[in-house]
Amino acid sequence: MSSSAGGRPATWKHRIQDFLDRVYDALLRRNRDFARIAEEAAASPLRRVLVAAVEVPERSAALDVLLQSLRQCRHHVTVVRAELEPGRGKFENISRALQAEDLSTFDWLLIVDDDVDLPPSFLDRFVYLSERFGLAMSQPAHRFHSFRTWPITRRAAGTLARRSRFVECGPVTAFHKSAFAHVFPFPPSRWGWSLDFLWAETAIRNDLAVGVLDALPMRHTRPVGGGYSLDQARTDMRVFLQQQGVTRPRRQYMVNVARWKRLPAGPPPQG
Repeated sequence: MSSSAGGRPATWKHRIQDFLDRVYDALLRRNRDFARIAEEAAASPLRRVLVAAVEVPERSAALDVLLQSLRQCRHHVTVVRAELEPGRGKFENISRALQAEDLSTFDWLLIVDDDVDLPPSFLDRFVYLSERFGLAMSQPAHRFHSFRTWPITRRAAGTLARRSRFVECGPVTAFHKSAFAHVFPFPPSRWGWSLDFLWAETAIRNDLAVGVLDALPMRHTRPVGGGYSLDQARTDMRVFLQQQGVTRPRRQYMVNVARWKRLPAGPPPQG
């Protein structure tokens, strides 16, 4: 019997989502540049990557598995496991844990949740593609069979990557060192929802490229907001964004400004 995200029995909706994922996987494999990604990623420059995650005690085993898979790459990976402090949100806990790190020594910061399935050789290809498309903030696209919040982050057919104006605050979000000065330290936000809109506004103001990688679709296995009040999170988000001066209509962030079905011309990133 097939199962849905989170281990529950599959419904007709999940079966349709699985079918669409198989179709999109086939379209992706037909892209003549898709096979080049692994080859060029294997020859790309080595980077220092800081991986940060909040450790939820009852889900430590799942986090162990995820972090071990991320360590199996070419890059120099440092892992920070943020302690779950009651009363603080995900990014508040991560900010506290990152205080012990010298961010200037890293090329990338990858923030991950423990409830995500990633494609094989993920980190090598993720860093390569993010740099190949010149992205300062990036995330993998969601598979159809994946819990997500915003339609713009769902995978697109036959596309390797998209430049958008928005990346989610989870379950996987990456920041290139060129964005560090603009997004750190993370401001207090109990639920974290509002941070992705603040990042979107920050990217527009500072001409930072933001994007979604369709070539590396992930599966988020747990429902969004399962451990807190969604109504309270939405209320807090509105208040926080007003305080931060983020006043554009949400639809202005939910747009793709470029789509790439081929790798960019020219040599891959160097140095």
